[in-house]
Amino acid sequence: MKHLAFNYIEIPVFIFKTHLMKKLYLALLATVFTFCAVLVPGSLNAQITWERTNNPAGGYIFEVFAGPDGLTFTMAEDMLYRSLNSGDNWESIEGVGDYQRIVGIDDNGNVYVQDSTTLYRSSDNGDTWLPVLSEESTLYLLEAPGDTLYTYWGKILMSTDNGLNWITIDSTVYNLAINSAGHLIKSSGNQILISTDQAASWTVIAEIESFDIQAIAVNTDDEIFVGCYTTGIYRISPDGTIVEQLSENF
Repeated sequence: MKHLAFNYIEIPVFIFKTHLMKKLYLALLATVFTFCAVLVPGSLNAQITWERTNNPAGGYIFEVFAGPDGLTFTMAEDMLYRSLNSGDNWESIEGVGDYQRIVGIDDNGNVYVQDSTTLYRSSDNGDTWLPVLSEESTLYLLEAPGDTLYTYWGKILMSTDNGLNWITIDSTVYNLAINSAGHLIKSSGNQILISTDQAASWTVIAEIESFDIQAIAVNTDDEIFVGCYTTGIYRISPDGTIVEQLSENF
């Protein structure tokens, strides 16, 4: 499950795609001088080529989500668009209301869309939508090995039945990531914590200088990357014993 989110990108806007490690990744190009970064797992030493897709619509593109078997969703000008062939063709589809955002696509191809009060799930490529969770907070979707799903923003919710039912397992969480073993990683103050038991308990594995952590990501080697508002990016080894500030290479 790969997610790119962009805000207020001026026209003309185009969607590009590449195939790397047999996975589809998407990027947006606003002008010839302005690019949006794509975070991909593993090494980028191999040559990467990009192919421009047929654009779904002109105007603002807010989000792009790529799922399995060429399934791709995007929001453009407040309309929900779907591609079933990796962006070669697009069609607008009925979503869940006037205000909506894409939360994610899991590895089984289930699509999650949220309006101002409810999280919806589609198991038929967006043809129909089923309400699965009443939640007003903006949600973000993460998937662990074994089809366990998590959403978070202010709290962590977990589903073990492909998103049909959700339970709250932790509170006061605004940054969350998952490593290759399915363990949860979050921040609290200037600490990085890990849970090996689905948020029942947490262990501090590292501390950084900054208290303004904005984002956490984990790569395929289980290295942890922490983005801070004022001090840049930190790289932390999987066991937390090595903490390296990368701001000098910004």
